[in-house]
Amino acid sequence: MYHSRLESRRRILIIDDDKDILLTFRTCMERLGWEIDLYDDPVKALSEFKPGYYDRVLTDIRMPKLNGFELVDRLKALEKSLEVCFITAFEGYYLALKDIYPRLDAKCFIRKPIGCEELVNHLLLHHKM
Repeated sequence: MYHSRLESRRRILIIDDDKDILLTFRTCMERLGWEIDLYDDPVKALSEFKPGYYDRVLTDIRMPKLNGFELVDRLKALEKSLEVCFITAFEGYYLALKDIYPRLDAKCFIRKPIGCEELVNHLLLHHKM
């Protein structure tokens, strides 16, 4: 089972304007012992961000007020080493996104919809969680 590989550091910030996605991710990840903070408003998430507190940020790309790439730019200004994973239903490829957002430095894209076990396995296999 995948939860035996979890380490002690497990604080995740999740930002998505879809409240159903937030609740699904929270239910999935809290069962495995992760501490989760959720925001459906990227501006509020940015204003309440605590540098050095989170192990990872998961953020949607397409959100009102501030898209995920802009949000990550601002979060990285507060914490340069922040690990980020984008959650998106966006059909484009990574290279196309790099053209649109040339400063994008992301290695993690999770495509919605995603199941709980697949989400956790993706995070554990591709990142230092």
